[in-house]
Amino acid sequence: FKSILHYIILTLIFLRKNLIFIGLSTLIGAVFGFGLNSYKGSIYQSEMIVDTNFGSAKVLYTKIDLINNLIKIKDTVELATIFNISNSEANSLEDFSIEPYNKNEQLLNDYDNYIKNTDTIYTKEFTIEKYLKRKQDVDLYNHIIIATSKNITVFPKLTSGIKLLAENDYYKTMFAEKQKEFLLTEQEIKKDFQNLDTLRRRYNDVARLEAVKNNNTASLNLSTSSTTNNTKNYDLDVLKLNSILVNKLNNLNSEKIKYNNIVKVVLSYQVGTKVNKLTKKPLFIFGFLGFCLSILVILGIRLNKYLANYQTTKV
Repeated sequence: FKSILHYIILTLIFLRKNLIFIGLSTLIGAVFGFGLNSYKGSIYQSEMIVDTNFGSAKVLYTKIDLINNLIKIKDTVELATIFNISNSEANSLEDFSIEPYNKNEQLLNDYDNYIKNTDTIYTKEFTIEKYLKRKQDVDLYNHIIIATSKNITVFPKLTSGIKLLAENDYYKTMFAEKQKEFLLTEQEIKKDFQNLDTLRRRYNDVARLEAVKNNNTASLNLSTSSTTNNTKNYDLDVLKLNSILVNKLNNLNSEKIKYNNIVKVVLSYQVGTKVNKLTKKPLFIFGFLGFCLSILVILGIRLNKYLANYQTTKV
């Protein structure tokens, strides 16, 4: 504790000795940031949430980086083409960022599903820490894309352009193949339902024939009891098979809903809201840069003096 307190005191002494220079540098940076913010005008932002299928998140992240590069080089023509907006609206775009939505929750759910669907012998020593090390942001399903712009009304026009970024020929092919798979599976389940209905009718026919046959025998009571038990067993078998098929159909419908798009829009961009977060304002950013730069300059001067003294004493 004493050593920590010692370093804290040394830091405070360093700041006190250089207070004027550090304060002036920070002030200049803050004033420059304020002026830049006044020149550029207010910045607005809006959020879009998407579900990505077929591993398309990787391409989406790459395309967002491409969009940011186009913004940096002011290629408004290409931006306008991508988003189907005017050049002036494209020029108002400031930045796009993308990250997993509720990342920790997604990771825990993924790990839980992995454990449930994998052999316990293999997963016994496979801890969640090891699992998380293998997971990257692009491996997750749900993502949030934050756009910033000087134009408060441009955001709703960006949704369709973002959605199309990951929809290349490769993923379109995967999507088409998945729909064919769904269709074949649905046809098989419907066929199983038809076969089950045929089996149910045959059970009923057999039960009626056995009842008629037993009515012509002398041991009517005993045979009727046996027939009743057989009929109950048949009904239970049919009910079990029907329940299995219903579950299969429900699972199929859930999968069809999940994979009905390459990129599914959960929340579209809305009209922007003004960015009020201090750490994103130029005043704070350039003020902080001025502070850091002054520290580096002071340390550089001290290092230069130390090297000069060292050279004098040693040479």
